[in-house]
Amino acid sequence: MRPRNKKPEQRFFQKEAVSAPVGIEYPTHVMPLLVYFYNTVLLITILMLGSQMVTAAVPAATTAPEILKIDAFQKSIDIGSGFQHLPDPGNTLTVNDVIQPDAPWRQEFRPTRHFGAADDIVWVRFRIQNRSTSLRTMVLNIDWPFLDLIELYVQNKDATHRNLASIKSVTAKKNRLPFAFEFPCLANQQLTLYLRVHTAGVLLLPLKIWQQDAYEQMCLYRNLFLGMFFGFLIAMCLYNASLSFFTQDNSYTYYVMYVLSVILYCLSMTGVGPAYLWPDYAWLNGHAYGLLSSFSFLMATLFIRKFLRLTKIGGWLLQLNNIFAVFWVAMTILFAVYNGKWMIYCENLGAIFSCVAALVATITLWCKGSVAAKYMTIAWTLLILATFVLMMGLAGIVTYKPIIQHSQNIGFILELLLLSLALADRIRRERAEKEAAQELSIRLYNEAVEAKEREMQAQAKTLAVERAAKNELEEKVNRRTQELQNTLFQLESANKKLGLMSRTDGLTQLFNRRYFDEVFEEEFKRAIRYGQALSIIMGDIDHFKKINDTHGHQLGDECLKVVASTWQAHLKRAGELVARYGGEEFVSLLPTTDIIGAKKIAEQIRTAIEAANPKFGEIRIKLNISLGVSSLSLSGKDDMDALLQRADSALYEAKTQGRNRVEIKEYESSD
Repeated sequence: MRPRNKKPEQRFFQKEAVSAPVGIEYPTHVMPLLVYFYNTVLLITILMLGSQMVTAAVPAATTAPEILKIDAFQKSIDIGSGFQHLPDPGNTLTVNDVIQPDAPWRQEFRPTRHFGAADDIVWVRFRIQNRSTSLRTMVLNIDWPFLDLIELYVQNKDATHRNLASIKSVTAKKNRLPFAFEFPCLANQQLTLYLRVHTAGVLLLPLKIWQQDAYEQMCLYRNLFLGMFFGFLIAMCLYNASLSFFTQDNSYTYYVMYVLSVILYCLSMTGVGPAYLWPDYAWLNGHAYGLLSSFSFLMATLFIRKFLRLTKIGGWLLQLNNIFAVFWVAMTILFAVYNGKWMIYCENLGAIFSCVAALVATITLWCKGSVAAKYMTIAWTLLILATFVLMMGLAGIVTYKPIIQHSQNIGFILELLLLSLALADRIRRERAEKEAAQELSIRLYNEAVEAKEREMQAQAKTLAVERAAKNELEEKVNRRTQELQNTLFQLESANKKLGLMSRTDGLTQLFNRRYFDEVFEEEFKRAIRYGQALSIIMGDIDHFKKINDTHGHQLGDECLKVVASTWQAHLKRAGELVARYGGEEFVSLLPTTDIIGAKKIAEQIRTAIEAANPKFGEIRIKLNISLGVSSLSLSGKDDMDALLQRADSALYEAKTQGRNRVEIKEYESSD
């Protein structure tokens, strides 16, 4: 039986090779690179699919989501990883439940919007802030048409919430492809947005906040692109339908069916179908993703069978095509009556293996001299790459820009254009077959000579390419090494700068509390070890809240700077430091200074601040400060917390005794 299967296959390839135009070079030397490339794409795609199918245990978020800030010059902002989600399997949570502080929200640490195939209600929340100085109308765009339910709640900063809109996928309106919500946002206002979504299929949430004018402009460009895209598909469909009618070649019929399936699939994926063609068919909206994608794969499988003439070739290629044809017929029927999570996973796996099987078949035939397989390989590769780019955008691996969003549509355009050209080329080649029969022997001889010359040229070219590649690799290694050294130097400088910023208060330029705690621990241990004195001065600006309430926070900040610079000027010995302890509180660490010396310095600081009387514009501020002083007891029973507590108690005593004074608190033994 084996020889009977081989002979028809060999006769077919000999016939097609004879009809091929002169000058076609069979790319057998590049096939290992192609196979390696497709294996790499397959591995990455399976890993991406696996990450979508397996839901990892995500710890509950302990804080609210980060604030996404939009200023007047930003057209839009991608939500990305700045949101949290909360599954609701039993559909029991209300908005009053999810806004509670103890709600078990899960933080997304990676910029992904893919929740996989899920049939549960999912809550999503994120925060935005209008950084502009005027009221802005914002638009929340959810660019995924297969959502059965969307509810949006907007929570103001005062914890009140209001339901902005609750729509289903069948209520999409013009310029709302697939979904968009408008809501006002006051100047500098912070809003928390809660989304309650559900779908019976794959749950993707490409979320984007637009300013209204920018969104309308985007809609204009998008609608223009979609109009040209579907216009191209319809034109290709009608053109090839006419060719099918006049030539009576059913290859065009299968091509037209494939184009129609692509049109239906793209109408569903872009949201044009649910918005304009079948807005009231909830069943189709719920089954469109799986049904139409499975139908597209079925038509592609049948078109490949006809286009590559697999029925004439036979063998394992035809058997493989039959297996996938039966699989996609079953998936199409199942999606028409049922839409389960496991079916989505089966379809995704089937799509991956169908693409790989198609590439294996076309590459195999291309190696054997099939010109049609060459066109099919290039066209199918373009579509796979475009879809792969779209998947990376949805998974957050690359930035989800408009070109990424429409990459699959562009891939369809290129694929269908190449396939149409391939069909036209086949007609030309079949016509040339009759004319080339008389010149067959001469052409074969010339082709043999040219093939030998090409082989010799290719060998010489390969050696030259290898030599050039080696030199280029060495140059790249040297350049990358230099770049790495420069990067390490920049990283070291940045770390030093970051370390300085981490221990400095941004307003007063004094040390912050964190740095004070570190130095205090070291100085305390040193004083205990060597039996040296150690004193602390804690100060608090008197009536600082009144200054803020009367003159504003900006003038209050200036007062803090005056106090900081005045205090710093009275610390002249090595090791003495002053830090901003919090709000209007300051603290000084005085090594080798007893309580008498510390009180003297505190009195000097108090007097200098009282005499400062800073003037800001036409406003003169009278500043006073209360200070508390304590010193380390060398009895061996004192500790850091007690020392700080005594300084704080002394400060409190100064406040209660009338403010603008210095009080001390000495160590009292409990024995």
